[in-house]
Amino acid sequence: MKIYLASSFSLLAEIEIVCKALEDVGHEVLVKWWTRHKLKQKFSILKPDDFYAEPECKYAFNRDLQGVRDCDALVFVASDKMMAYSGASVEIGMAFALNKPVYSVGIFKNSAMYHGIKRCKNTEDILSHLSILRRTEK
Repeated sequence: MKIYLASSFSLLAEIEIVCKALEDVGHEVLVKWWTRHKLKQKFSILKPDDFYAEPECKYAFNRDLQGVRDCDALVFVASDKMMAYSGASVEIGMAFALNKPVYSVGIFKNSAMYHGIKRCKNTEDILSHLSILRRTEK
């Protein structure tokens, strides 16, 4: 299956673990956005108008939007502690709007907007859900 991973740059180790687990069982992770740090580095030093004028910003938006469009499911990698997510929340919203299943591992703040997420205990639980989804799509 084609998977889009949504998360935070602060969770790089967790993202890599989930990505590897997905790929090890034959899933394709469509966009490895966390490997491109150029834009993230500019975020903290540029004013908003300058940041959004960066060609890399438009590229990242379009790349991630296409990744969500093309995926069979979105996996949200959350922290084991409550924290806010910005880009991941937008990506989750896009997935919901496109009727894509959304799975998560970790803890996120209570919000009615997260109601449709299938919460998983760990990476193995996500793999189990995706395996069931794969069988039902055939």
